[in-house]
Amino acid sequence: AVSNMLGGLPIDGYYSLQMEAMPLLNEAVDGVTITFSENMTEIDPLMKKGATLTLTDEQAEALLHTRMGLEDDRNSERMRRQKLFMDGFMDKMKQKAVDTNFTIELYDRLHPYATEDININELSQMIKNMKGYTNKGTFTIDGTSKLGEKLGDGEKHWEFYMDEGSLDSTMCGLYPLVYQKEQEDGE
Repeated sequence: AVSNMLGGLPIDGYYSLQMEAMPLLNEAVDGVTITFSENMTEIDPLMKKGATLTLTDEQAEALLHTRMGLEDDRNSERMRRQKLFMDGFMDKMKQKAVDTNFTIELYDRLHPYATEDININELSQMIKNMKGYTNKGTFTIDGTSKLGEKLGDGEKHWEFYMDEGSLDSTMCGLYPLVYQKEQEDGE
C-alpha cells in the first residue's frame, strides 16, 4: 500500500509495531522526554503547554493511542503526537544503540508485537549505519481531512485525502531526479 501510494517506489524493508508495544519502547529508553508545544491536559494533567516531561509507560501509551474524546480527534493530530514521541525516542535510542546487546534485546522483546520483513542482522546493520546518516526529519504529505463513511460501518469517521502536488514535491525532495540529455548516436 505504501509503495502504491508513493508511485511504485520499491520498499526494501519494513518494521511495524502494534500500539501495545509503545510502553515497551518507552521503558527501553528509561522514558522518552518531550516538551509539549500545546496543552494535552485532556490526556494527562501534567501534559501542559511548555512543560518538559519524561513519560511514564502509561503516559506514553495514552499520548500515542488516545484520539477519541479529545478536542481534535483527527488521526493527523494523533500522528503529530506520535512524531513528537518518536523524535524523543530516537534521541535516547542513539545513546543506547552503541551497545549492540541493547539492540538485540530490544528486538527480541518487541518481536511478538512486530510485523517485519527484516531480520536482526539487517536491523543491527541499519542501526550501525545510522550513525553516519544525516537526519532529514519527518516528511508529511499535505492533504485534507473530512468526515466520511469509507469504512462502510454506517458511522462517520475522519478521512484523509492526500494532495498529489504535495506528494510530488515531497518525493522530488527525497529522491531528486537527474535528467540526462539524450545522446546522439555515435557519441
